[in-house]
Amino acid sequence: MLTLAKYLFDTLVKKTLVTLAFIICFSSWAVGKEMYDVSTLTPEEAYEYGELLRVQLKNDAALEYLKFAADAGHANASYVYAIELKRKRSAYQEDDSYQQYLTLAASNGSLAAMRYLYTKAGWVSSAEKSKLREEYHDQLIELGATEPSFAYFRLSQYYFNDDNELSAYYLEKAQQFDVAKAFMEEGERIKNGHISFAFQAKKDRTILRQYVKAAELGYIPAIRRIVAIFEAGGDFQQALIWREKALENGDLTSLLSLSKIYRGESEQYDFVGIDLVKSKAYLEVFLQTAGRDVLPSLYSQAEDDFSKLAKLTDKEQTKKSDYIRNSLMSEKDFIRYDEILDSVQY
Repeated sequence: MLTLAKYLFDTLVKKTLVTLAFIICFSSWAVGKEMYDVSTLTPEEAYEYGELLRVQLKNDAALEYLKFAADAGHANASYVYAIELKRKRSAYQEDDSYQQYLTLAASNGSLAAMRYLYTKAGWVSSAEKSKLREEYHDQLIELGATEPSFAYFRLSQYYFNDDNELSAYYLEKAQQFDVAKAFMEEGERIKNGHISFAFQAKKDRTILRQYVKAAELGYIPAIRRIVAIFEAGGDFQQALIWREKALENGDLTSLLSLSKIYRGESEQYDFVGIDLVKSKAYLEVFLQTAGRDVLPSLYSQAEDDFSKLAKLTDKEQTKKSDYIRNSLMSEKDFIRYDEILDSVQY
């Protein structure tokens, strides 16, 4: 079985679509929709399944699997579980167990946890942060011998605020390995003024070009950014093309936005012909894939919209819709790519 840890490294050195690789990683879990007995899984399997549940908005169910893997010493499971505990923790709770799991994750080698602790953890002393930062750097140097692409990008982030020239050097090296986020990162640096341009038009073109390079490697955040750029510029035909690319790369929320467009409920996309077959298929894929833990109102709205579509489509349309639904669900696992997954991956 392809493990998530191996995936997270290998995708950065292979010239393949990042999202497609992620989907392949979890494909064995997608065959059946039943919940697995956590006691029968290895820590790695529990982490993979728990992470799949989490990025499909089934966060409550994911916790059992992530905790099992974390307690067994799985570094990234400890990190993801900690962030989930922090998300669920209200301002009035005194339970700081998420801090314990973050510390555990770092001690077990999670680079994402180490970076979080020395950059964001307010409870960690300055001395400990300095130590963690040094250890993080040393691990990246060691990693460079076997996984240079991953190490290059992380080193570029590491030096960003301290040595712009060295950071830019590592970013360029990461791009040579087709690290998707490295292209997006350069676009962001240009956008934020870290790289200067004399003319705004050239700056905008360069930013978009970098986003496109990342998007062509399947990086969903870049695709979302491109959609936003074209929509802001009033070019909704191009925006539609990129919305479709997001769906092709397994973006869960694109199912909802495209379903709305194809049933004629988006004024900005009124040039798109109504296609109730597609709209119904996309909604059904979302409802069969997503949970309601994180966005319950969104899920309920999708249920209502699907109920209305079911009444508007005849048997032949339903048959076509079912075919599209089955094809989509057999090809990929739709996920909501978020910052937690991104921090583990990059």
